[in-house]
Amino acid sequence: MVLGPAVGGARLARHSRRARRRARIQVARRPRRLGELEPADVRRGVAVIFQDFVRCQLTAQENIGLGEPEHVDDEHAVRSAAQRTGAATLLEELPNGYATILSKEFAGGRDLSLGQWQRVALARTLRRDAPFMILDEPSSAYMEASS
Repeated sequence: MVLGPAVGGARLARHSRRARRRARIQVARRPRRLGELEPADVRRGVAVIFQDFVRCQLTAQENIGLGEPEHVDDEHAVRSAAQRTGAATLLEELPNGYATILSKEFAGGRDLSLGQWQRVALARTLRRDAPFMILDEPSSAYMEASS
């Protein structure tokens, strides 16, 4: 974990490509440079949530499920991720629960507060279940969600 006022997730992400070339990891009992690995394999092992996260005009299920796009319809995994971030209760209380579109631009859709959106975005990141996570102030508006 990297913490501190000068070390933000955005800064870390910007520098990760350069660091990836120099970093060494243990793979199959043989140290290798991350640059020697396939980029797709490295990406699969990393999950990121930035301070300015994405708000998808999709259902709550899909918003969280996109953390693992190949299994976006896995309701149990989505609900588990939502539970871990405190988003489950608010999503269950929506008119159509997890099937509610998170946008007022669509009939029956609802928008969320910033803090509620952060919980959904964090659940999406946790849904990915990656061994390495970059969290750039993922809970800065949580207080708003609980009020």
